[in-house]
Amino acid sequence: KALIAEFSANEKGFEDIVDTVKTLLTRHPNIQLNVLKVLSPSPLLDDKNTSEVLTTIPWEYAIEFQIEGQYVDLLRYAKELEKKLSDSRWRNVEVHYDDKKLVTQMTFRISHLILKQEDK
Repeated sequence: KALIAEFSANEKGFEDIVDTVKTLLTRHPNIQLNVLKVLSPSPLLDDKNTSEVLTTIPWEYAIEFQIEGQYVDLLRYAKELEKKLSDSRWRNVEVHYDDKKLVTQMTFRISHLILKQEDK
């Protein structure tokens, strides 16, 4: 949970994703956060002709994080997270069972689209 404190976001919609992940982890004490990455923002339109016409360009802000715990606890967390982030883009969810630690790991990649005004 301390990993989340290291990250801050400048964009409101993206900040909401990070805050929701943080809040839900505090409500699920049997789940451990292993990895949290804030990925570099990327424009969704890379066509030079299209971006020259538009004054507002959609950008994708994404996080990737991995949690671990008992499978049932992770499913409860994922279900609650899905409800809270229904307007976000769910890019990827991976599930892995670690037979040495006897826990399940879930890796999420979730993004949010933000329109940014481009200077012309």
